[in-house]
Amino acid sequence: MMGHAVVLFAIGSYTASCLRTPDHPLSEGIEYKQIYTMLNQIKSDGLAPSQEMLSLRADILRHATQAGAADPCGATILATIGPSQPKGIGFGARMNNFAMEILLAAYLNVSLAACGSQFGDHFASQMWLSHYSNVLSVPICNESDRCNFNTWNNPRQPYMLGRLLMSQFKATQVSDLLHFVYPYILNLNSHTQERVEATIRELGLYGADYVGVHVRQGDKKYEPGGVQRLSSYVHAVRDIDLPRHPHVDSSSNEAKVGSSINRTSDMLGVAPGTKVFISSDDPQAFPKIAAALGTKYKLCSVKERGNTGTHMRPFESRPDYQDDDTSLALVTDIEILRRATVFLGTANSNMGRLVHVLRGPHMTSINLGRSKEVESDWIEDFQKYPLTR
Repeated sequence: MMGHAVVLFAIGSYTASCLRTPDHPLSEGIEYKQIYTMLNQIKSDGLAPSQEMLSLRADILRHATQAGAADPCGATILATIGPSQPKGIGFGARMNNFAMEILLAAYLNVSLAACGSQFGDHFASQMWLSHYSNVLSVPICNESDRCNFNTWNNPRQPYMLGRLLMSQFKATQVSDLLHFVYPYILNLNSHTQERVEATIRELGLYGADYVGVHVRQGDKKYEPGGVQRLSSYVHAVRDIDLPRHPHVDSSSNEAKVGSSINRTSDMLGVAPGTKVFISSDDPQAFPKIAAALGTKYKLCSVKERGNTGTHMRPFESRPDYQDDDTSLALVTDIEILRRATVFLGTANSNMGRLVHVLRGPHMTSINLGRSKEVESDWIEDFQKYPLTR
């Protein structure tokens, strides 16, 4: 599959017997050392990705999960849905990194399973599988010896190896792969779908044209240039033009895999009463934006999710996932933003990147702070990888 005999030889010699480190309470990633070395060698050699990988198919993904079904905890790639850290890893980061781990297993053509929990958070069962269908039948491992890493940024974690792999692809190639994978891991189950649809109807957004705004604050204040002022969102909403087109229900299966929306028609500008949906981890974002925008717009949001907003500490971006109301509100936010006629967010936010990819390549997503929409801006963070350690 990888197109290079030396790589296939390396993977062929990598057997399940070297996958465990049971004597160490936290994994140091030794079981991934050979893959780590191999991917670095491929990068230094400048080898191009195989055509088979670039034309990724569902049967390739299912082959990886079926291979891991017999012994999930012994799968060659055991997705942590991480990074590994006792608390505070956001949903967007975890699902974006899960996609990296799936693509890594597909590229290597090896078995794949997923950790049921990291540090006892039971994220897979209490958040992901509570709201989304396991379309690929990803096997779940309930042991922890390979799930809890010694450091959150250990470069041998599967998600880090996935980023190392994606750093060798063109941004357009990574974009295509991500748009293909996301519907398989973020497809609402019927129970959650009904609850989400009810909220969308209550907000008056079903079948409507509206602007979806994601305001990321929280722990981004600890990153250089990470937080946009709320005034920036206000100005950006005022500058948006809504295109005249028949509304497409992006919840349909066809839309989920990237059906196009005609964006070539005449622009209307922002008409009185334009609907604007606000999602944020900062409880002050909605009232402040509403006050600044005034009565020309009809603003709405899902009820407060219980986040700590701008009081978050470094690397802490979410409360626990065990509260059903909190997790449902987050899932509903994602679905509403995904369906928006125009999405306004930030590419340095994992949630912003997740929504952008879910929306499909032909839907308008505006990266705040940029003068124009550039696809690579949304994708480049998926390709970042630490150069040391």
